[in-house]
Amino acid sequence: MTKKQKISVLLFEDKRDERETILKALKTTLPKGVEVIPFIGTAVPLNGTYETRLLNAFKNEFKQASLILCDQDLSQIEGYSGLSANVVTAIAREEGIPIAIYGRGNNDDMLQRLRQRRHFLERRFILELGDEWIPESFAKSAAMVLRGCMEIREFLKEATKKGKAGGGSPAVWLSRILGKDSIRTRLSLYGSGDQQYLETLVFTDVSADSNKAIRILSSELSYWLWDSILRFPGILVDETAAASLLNLSPSSWEKEGVRKLFSSALYTGPFSTRKQHWWRDEIVAILSKNECADGLELAKMKKISGVAPSKCSVDPSKKAGYYCMLSRQPVSIENSVGSIPYFPSGADLARISSKEFARIAPWAGLEVKK
Repeated sequence: MTKKQKISVLLFEDKRDERETILKALKTTLPKGVEVIPFIGTAVPLNGTYETRLLNAFKNEFKQASLILCDQDLSQIEGYSGLSANVVTAIAREEGIPIAIYGRGNNDDMLQRLRQRRHFLERRFILELGDEWIPESFAKSAAMVLRGCMEIREFLKEATKKGKAGGGSPAVWLSRILGKDSIRTRLSLYGSGDQQYLETLVFTDVSADSNKAIRILSSELSYWLWDSILRFPGILVDETAAASLLNLSPSSWEKEGVRKLFSSALYTGPFSTRKQHWWRDEIVAILSKNECADGLELAKMKKISGVAPSKCSVDPSKKAGYYCMLSRQPVSIENSVGSIPYFPSGADLARISSKEFARIAPWAGLEVKK
């Protein structure tokens, strides 16, 4: 982060007690020097739209903020009856400030999006608090989002200073940020399904050295990486997807010896501090280097005891290899459905188990592709 750069987080929380609890947790968890600015409303009636009133209330803070944390329900903020996260989100997008929405409960985000028959790139972060939320855990998630967004923004700033901010597709930009030109083609496949959400990036000119252009570009790339690339296994795989891909049971993947075999493939880019992911191409390269068909064979070759193959969660007699986006369990190709229209094209490991598909297909407007 820039040495003298002011880093601030805006907090929108309508309940006073919870606002104070969140503020305390954030101030303890966020890096030293990060200022958290809460919005508490006003007792004085103001005219104009919510957008105008909020911009006037925060003045330049919206343009300087590094992240906005916003409760889904803001109905109790004084002087702003009817205010919602959607209004704050609209301002955040206009100003190019990343926004993270949070709410109570344990909503099935994936199921909700399928029910509404929409694509998955929300262009905002979603942080669930759970029914009995833990402030410290929430603060750690907020810190992870802040750090990831700042990493991407700083990369773009440096690229601009060095005169390397010439145009390019979203896939070109993200491959540069992640330092892997080899994934550019597959990133383009992800982008083909998210095109209507990524069009902002295509028309953002960073070469003009505009601070706002950099903010917008970094925010949109952050959302894409978080909500699409990291969510849907294809380029990167999380623990369950990695184990399934490698023909290893989840318990086998937990073994320190097994993890060590693939430690060089660990993803260390933006948003990597709260959940681990591994580069799929590097995992495959490790298998190829050791002339092994899968991770099970490699683990046995390295004399690691107690390893077992990955089994399909629908039919344990079948080898898995894929990942169900609803059950979050390993599945076999025979007992799952792919080519889901709402999933990114490049996420070839992301499927829905046949059991889950039968449950949601009628109301999600999905059909089996022969």
